[in-house]
This record gives sequence, C-alpha cells and structure tokens, in this order.
Amino acid sequence: MPIVNAKDMLLKATEEKYAVGAFNITNLIQMEAVVDAAIGKNAPLIIQASVAPSKFLGPKVLAAIYKTLAESAPIPICLHLDHCSDVGFCKTCADAGYTNIMIDASKQEFKENIRQTKQICDYCH
Repeated sequence: MPIVNAKDMLLKATEEKYAVGAFNITNLIQMEAVVDAAIGKNAPLIIQASVAPSKFLGPKVLAAIYKTLAESAPIPICLHLDHCSDVGFCKTCADAGYTNIMIDASKQEFKENIRQTKQICDYCH
C-alpha cells in the first residue's frame, strides 16, 4: 500500500467506527511482528517508535525498513515518533520519513510548549 499518515487513517476509522492499533516497538523484530499481526487481522497499523529506539536504530534505517514493510503490505501502516522533546530530532525523523511526529514539550512553560508544537507542525506540514 502507499505510505499513509495517521490523520487520514484515523479520520477513516472514526467515520467507519473502528479502532486502529498503535504499538510501540523497540527493535526491528517487534516491528515485523506487529506488521505481520496487523496483516493477519487485515487491520490498519500505527507503528510507534520512541526516541531511544529511534536513535539506536537510526531514523533513516527505521524509516527505510518501515517504507519497505508498508509498501508491500495490503494494509495501511504509518510510522509515528512518540513523545520526543527535542525539536531537532523531531525534524530529523520527519526528514527521514516518519509519517507522524509527536513533539512533547510538556515540561516547558505553556507558551514555549505552544511555540515548539507550532514549530514542528509548520515544519511537517
């Protein structure tokens, strides 16, 4: 299937009244396992990778493997960076091919949280 983002996937799920599983992975074996399970259930999938596995595996490597799996799968799959507090790393992952980025500026003052969130939204869209 073509690469998709979570927004489109979740809008369709809302409209058609079904859930979409989102699973955090820490290695490539887990990534392949959740993809295989989702294919087995004919269910859309959000692969979530937090900062640590994204840095360990490398955003380009993780995104390349995601793209290979997603493009050959008969179901929609997206790749989500989960709870990243580093604006620069969010941009790196977006550039590498992550389809969804979650900036987590919750430890910042409210105005700084909004500024960082807007910065990443503008960068990704």
